[in-house]
Amino acid sequence: RTVVGARAPVTAPATQREVTIQFLAQAANGMPWEFRPVVKELRVRLGAINTPRFYVCNRAGTAVTGQAVPSVAPGRAAPYLNKLECFCFANQRVEAGTETEMPVRFYIATDLPQQIRTLTLSYTFFPVPSS
Repeated sequence: RTVVGARAPVTAPATQREVTIQFLAQAANGMPWEFRPVVKELRVRLGAINTPRFYVCNRAGTAVTGQAVPSVAPGRAAPYLNKLECFCFANQRVEAGTETEMPVRFYIATDLPQQIRTLTLSYTFFPVPSS
Protein backbone atom coordinates (compact mmCIF):
# COMPACT_ATOMS: atom_id res chain seq x y z
CA ARG A 1 0.00 0.00 0.00
CA THR A 2 2.92 2.41 -0.37
CA VAL A 3 1.69 5.39 -2.35
CA VAL A 4 4.30 6.94 -4.63
CA GLY A 5 3.86 9.99 -6.83
CA ALA A 6 2.32 13.43 -6.75
CA ARG A 7 -1.27 12.25 -6.59
CA ALA A 8 -3.17 12.89 -3.37
CA PRO A 9 -3.99 9.69 -1.49
CA VAL A 10 -7.54 8.41 -1.46
CA THR A 11 -8.18 7.76 2.20
CA ALA A 12 -11.10 7.57 4.54
CA PRO A 13 -11.36 10.55 6.90
CA ALA A 14 -9.21 10.32 10.01
CA THR A 15 -10.82 8.38 12.81
CA GLN A 16 -10.77 8.98 16.55
CA ARG A 17 -8.78 5.78 17.07
CA GLU A 18 -5.16 6.40 17.96
CA VAL A 19 -2.10 4.16 17.91
CA THR A 20 1.50 4.68 18.95
CA ILE A 21 4.24 4.66 16.34
CA GLN A 22 7.85 4.32 17.46
CA PHE A 23 10.83 5.37 15.34
CA LEU A 24 14.24 3.69 15.29
CA ALA A 25 17.29 4.58 13.20
CA GLN A 26 20.78 3.22 12.77
CA ALA A 27 23.70 3.60 10.43
CA ALA A 28 25.15 0.33 9.15
CA ASN A 29 28.74 -0.63 9.89
CA GLY A 30 31.05 1.54 7.82
CA MET A 31 28.50 4.35 7.51
CA PRO A 32 30.08 7.50 9.04
CA TRP A 33 26.73 9.09 9.88
CA GLU A 34 24.98 9.95 13.09
CA PHE A 35 21.39 9.02 12.27
CA ARG A 36 18.43 9.21 14.66
CA PRO A 37 14.75 10.12 14.82
CA VAL A 38 14.02 13.68 16.00
CA VAL A 39 11.13 12.26 18.04
CA LYS A 40 11.19 8.62 19.16
CA GLU A 41 7.45 8.11 19.42
CA LEU A 42 4.18 9.69 18.26
CA ARG A 43 0.56 9.10 19.10
CA VAL A 44 -1.31 9.28 15.76
CA ARG A 45 -4.91 9.11 14.58
CA LEU A 46 -5.66 6.54 11.89
CA GLY A 47 -6.05 8.24 8.51
CA ALA A 48 -4.28 11.46 9.60
CA ILE A 49 -1.09 12.52 7.78
CA ASN A 50 2.03 12.86 9.96
CA THR A 51 5.48 14.20 9.10
CA PRO A 52 8.17 13.22 11.59
CA ARG A 53 11.81 13.98 10.79
CA PHE A 54 15.08 12.11 11.07
CA TYR A 55 18.40 13.79 11.86
CA VAL A 56 21.58 12.98 9.92
CA CYS A 57 25.11 14.28 10.42
CA ASN A 58 27.93 13.17 8.12
CA ARG A 59 31.01 12.76 10.33
CA ALA A 60 33.28 11.91 7.37
CA GLY A 61 35.73 14.27 5.69
CA THR A 62 34.06 13.68 2.33
CA ALA A 63 30.51 13.60 0.99
CA VAL A 64 28.77 10.26 1.57
CA THR A 65 25.74 8.84 -0.23
CA GLY A 66 23.47 6.44 1.60
CA GLN A 67 20.33 4.42 1.03
CA ALA A 68 17.83 3.94 3.84
CA VAL A 69 16.14 0.55 4.14
CA PRO A 70 12.85 0.65 6.09
CA SER A 71 11.24 -2.00 8.23
CA VAL A 72 7.85 -2.08 9.96
CA ALA A 73 6.97 -4.17 13.01
CA PRO A 74 4.82 -6.05 13.57
CA GLY A 75 5.15 -7.26 9.98
CA ARG A 76 1.40 -7.62 9.56
CA ALA A 77 1.05 -3.85 10.15
CA ALA A 78 3.30 -2.99 7.19
CA PRO A 79 0.52 -2.91 4.55
CA TYR A 80 -1.36 -0.31 6.64
CA LEU A 81 1.55 2.17 6.90
CA ASN A 82 1.32 4.33 3.78
CA LYS A 83 4.33 6.55 3.00
CA LEU A 84 3.60 9.56 0.81
CA GLU A 85 7.12 10.98 0.96
CA CYS A 86 10.24 9.34 2.35
CA PHE A 87 13.99 9.77 2.25
CA CYS A 88 14.07 5.99 1.67
CA PHE A 89 12.60 6.44 -1.84
CA ALA A 90 16.00 7.63 -3.21
CA ASN A 91 19.70 7.72 -2.32
CA GLN A 92 20.65 10.59 0.01
CA ARG A 93 23.93 12.50 -0.37
CA VAL A 94 25.19 14.42 2.66
CA GLU A 95 28.23 16.67 2.30
CA ALA A 96 31.24 16.33 4.61
CA GLY A 97 30.61 17.60 8.14
CA THR A 98 27.05 18.75 7.44
CA GLU A 99 23.80 17.89 9.16
CA THR A 100 20.25 17.83 7.90
CA GLU A 101 16.76 16.64 8.80
CA MET A 102 14.84 14.37 6.48
CA PRO A 103 11.05 14.00 6.64
CA VAL A 104 8.83 11.00 6.16
CA ARG A 105 5.14 11.76 5.44
CA PHE A 106 2.79 8.91 6.19
CA TYR A 107 -0.63 7.87 7.38
CA ILE A 108 -1.87 4.65 8.89
CA ALA A 109 -4.89 3.17 7.15
CA THR A 110 -8.18 3.37 9.02
CA ASP A 111 -8.73 -0.38 8.65
CA LEU A 112 -5.67 -1.28 10.75
CA PRO A 113 -6.66 -4.38 12.76
CA GLN A 114 -7.91 -3.50 16.26
CA GLN A 115 -5.35 -5.69 18.03
CA ILE A 116 -2.44 -3.61 16.64
CA ARG A 117 -1.89 -0.71 19.05
CA THR A 118 1.82 0.00 18.52
CA LEU A 119 3.88 0.05 15.33
CA THR A 120 7.62 0.50 14.94
CA LEU A 121 9.10 2.11 11.84
CA SER A 122 12.85 1.59 11.67
CA TYR A 123 15.47 2.58 9.12
CA THR A 124 19.02 1.44 8.53
CA PHE A 125 21.23 3.63 6.32
CA PHE A 126 23.76 1.76 4.17
CA PRO A 127 26.61 3.38 2.23
CA VAL A 128 26.20 3.52 -1.55
CA PRO A 129 29.53 2.99 -3.33
CA SER A 130 30.49 5.91 -5.57
CA SER A 131 30.74 5.01 -9.21
